[in-house]
Amino acid sequence: MGKIKNLPEDWFTRSLIASSPTTSQDTLAELANDKDWQVKVEVAANPNTPIEILWKLAEDKDWEVRLKLAKIPNILPEILAKLAEDTNTPIREAVAENPNTSQETLKKLAEDDYWGVKAPVARNPNAPPEVLKKLAEDEKLAKDEYIFVRAGVAGNPNTPKEVLAKLAEDKDRWVRETFAANPNTPLEILAKLAEDEISNVRVAVAANPNTPPEVLKKLAEDKNWLVGEAVARNPNTPPEALKELAKHEDTDVRVAVAENHNTPPEVLKTLAKDKNDDVREAVAGNPNAPPEILKLLAENKNMDIRVKVAENPNTSIETLEKLAEDEHWEVFFRVAKNPNTPPEIIKKLAKGNFFARAGVARNPKTPKEVLEDLAKDVDDDVRSGVARNPNTPPEILRNLSKDDSIYVREAVAENPKTPKEILEELLKDSTFEVRGAARKTLKDLLKISKRE
Repeated sequence: MGKIKNLPEDWFTRSLIASSPTTSQDTLAELANDKDWQVKVEVAANPNTPIEILWKLAEDKDWEVRLKLAKIPNILPEILAKLAEDTNTPIREAVAENPNTSQETLKKLAEDDYWGVKAPVARNPNAPPEVLKKLAEDEKLAKDEYIFVRAGVAGNPNTPKEVLAKLAEDKDRWVRETFAANPNTPLEILAKLAEDEISNVRVAVAANPNTPPEVLKKLAEDKNWLVGEAVARNPNTPPEALKELAKHEDTDVRVAVAENHNTPPEVLKTLAKDKNDDVREAVAGNPNAPPEILKLLAENKNMDIRVKVAENPNTSIETLEKLAEDEHWEVFFRVAKNPNTPPEIIKKLAKGNFFARAGVARNPKTPKEVLEDLAKDVDDDVRSGVARNPNTPPEILRNLSKDDSIYVREAVAENPKTPKEILEELLKDSTFEVRGAARKTLKDLLKISKRE
């Protein structure tokens, strides 16, 4: 899009132009001087806005524009350093939170008079160890304010071990809880926190992905069911502990065991016969559930359980064939969407009722010739499913981009596999929804290409 000679009078349309990835740099430069801050915010967020304009916007009179800049994760650290000196507190807070803020700037912000700026510095993964150590020992703060800062330090992956060791004995339960959830907390301290009198601290230890198996085994015996549930969900929990938790009186704990991808097949087999439907449904949804267990659950009277079996990647072809004949559309719809459903079943379902066709249209493994037929379906929900399918060929997407239904065209615009030239055509669509979807997809594609 070249330079626009006469910009629209209403600010909303100008903001749409300012946000478009196809807007020229000359037009962006003009919009950076707009009288409405809503327009300038979009200029600030546009990935194509030149650096010199961003520098200018960092001094904009409207604080909303400067705040937007401070929140952009990939903005120049030098611009963030300038914004760190802003008199507006929320802007300094945003800079302190930004993952692109330099260590030097974070060091200065750690000296800020307001605790609300210090706290996000304490949470920032770029904060240097010496800054975190200083913040953990900051005595200038009031008691309540200090808790937020210490909690940030306790959860930061850069916090030195000696500081963490001290925070492990903090009097405030929230600080210890945040500390217990930190994946970098030393193992010996996690073992100590596993015996904390506050159950929420023990829950945080139980949920920590780095908690050693021997500590989890001990926590599996905790009387608090929330601790047991957290242990049951942890990928490090040893099989023998999961086996014991599968007998827990609390349903939520057994559900967590049934959902854990590391639960042994023999335990899943036992849970598949559990008296509670939620537990059996969790087994049916576990991608590691053996095909023979799924075959058994496919016979269950509970439709929700059969739905989970129908969408499970481990379900056998034999079971999928049977479920494709299920009386409930929710079941055969999932069979139609399952990437493991063989082509012969897909083709059969493609000739079925609306729900079967809609599921097939969304299946990433649906053959091209079936997608071609479904792209001409009488129902726009089916055609929109084809339009969203990541494997729909470009020529079909092109035809669907001219569909009478706004929902179909919007689906084409939202598909990340839609060719750029088709998306650019959709920027001229008669409806705001389609234009907006195409604009967002083009933005996302631009970000991906810049990362590559």
